Amino acid sequence: MFIPVQFDSGLVCRRPATTTQTIVKGDLLKWSSGYLVVAADGDDEAEYVAMESVTTTATGQMIEVLRITDQVYFHATVDATLAQATHVGNDYDIKDKATIELGETTDKVFHIEEIISDTVAGGHFNKPALA
Repeated sequence: MFIPVQFDSGLVCRRPATTTQTIVKGDLLKWSSGYLVVAADGDDEAEYVAMESVTTTATGQMIEVLRITDQVYFHATVDATLAQATHVGNDYDIKDKATIELGETTDKVFHIEEIISDTVAGGHFNKPALA
């Protein structure tokens, strides 16, 4: 899950999603053929974070999202690898719609600035990704 912590004022908006998407508040989203879909392993960009939980029933259904910029600070769930001090200052990939993958640095989507707990890191998204 991705939780905005600072500098998100004015960035919440409504955007169209594609049909049959199960979206949970805090999920990463990206554009696909003009509609938002949940992010997945291997994606090199994330453009929005869901601000509501919804299962879309029609293409074009409007959902509330937070536009990601490199200035919004997030708390991000990390994968099974425990977050530790050696991860601070590094850039990591998306594992899935709700997680950063600490073992992958190909796309460099999320920059870690601090460790909150074993499973949560604080930081920001690189816009665009650094790969």
